[in-house]
Amino acid sequence: AGFVIDDASTTATAGSTTAASALQINSNSLTTGQAAQINVSAITSGYAFAIRKSGATSAAMSGNLFNVRIADSPTNITGNLASITMEGSSTTNTGRMLLIDNSLGGTTGSLNQMQSLVVKNPQTVAPNGGLVQFNFSGNRTAVGAGFEIDDVATTNATTMQINTDALTTGNGLGI
Repeated sequence: AGFVIDDASTTATAGSTTAASALQINSNSLTTGQAAQINVSAITSGYAFAIRKSGATSAAMSGNLFNVRIADSPTNITGNLASITMEGSSTTNTGRMLLIDNSLGGTTGSLNQMQSLVVKNPQTVAPNGGLVQFNFSGNRTAVGAGFEIDDVATTNATTMQINTDALTTGNGLGI
């Protein structure tokens, strides 16, 4: 490794790294550009940026490995809190923009009860375009689904459930 921070001594209390930051970048005056940028142009395997929890496999974890947050009750946000973008044009891409893999490295079993994706939104005003929106704006000329759920191994459960417990007017599902 070209640059290593190994249990940095930036401590919140003497002798402790529990409430500290091993690396902190403050860019208080930045209005355009990036506070941190990683350029990787020749990678064929591996990762440009990796966050890993290491240690004993039975060690409990109740925090977050990756946390993107806007604090201090922000207003007038018109951009994205997080953005995954592929730029340019190519017809040879067969990978994924985002992969959420909850298979524990191929291990299956009844011990893993972790949810793969949870979207929470306590909003009470009319949403601009839907609380969750899938926008497929390209004219797809080949066969294939815009939204697909494959539940290939379930024998005794529900594949899709919509709960509208407090709905008094409107639709639980509109097509």
